[in-house]
Amino acid sequence: MTKYLKNRVNLNQTPLTLAHDIQLEAAKLGFDWATPLEVLHAIRDEVDELIEAHTKQFTADEQMAELGDIIFGCINLARHLSFNFEAAVQLTNEKFLRGFHHIEESLEQQHQNMSDCSFETLLNLWNEAKHHEHPTRPGLESRD
Repeated sequence: MTKYLKNRVNLNQTPLTLAHDIQLEAAKLGFDWATPLEVLHAIRDEVDELIEAHTKQFTADEQMAELGDIIFGCINLARHLSFNFEAAVQLTNEKFLRGFHHIEESLEQQHQNMSDCSFETLLNLWNEAKHHEHPTRPGLESRD
């Protein structure tokens, strides 16, 4: 068995795949959260750290490192849930494009240009699209 973690993974992969493999190998060595909920709490902590870094105007590199921690944590969460992280992102890309298409079609029907609309107007149309996609789901007025 290779002694060091960095020697147990292929460092020439894409960064997201490498993040997954690093966490998988670390887990094999016993360095892992026990449950997905623990991973979610760790991600929440990382989000709080990014908020602090941003509000206190840390350097761009420091803020980017905090964002990287969040992404790393999300990849770990996908692993804990047995989800393919790339498939999860692809689903979100498709969902976003459907929602954005709803905004574009709504504005076209109203003979409006997106650039003439306030963000609040666009957000209302976004929430409308989310409601059409998931009509029985509560909490659709959030900014997620």
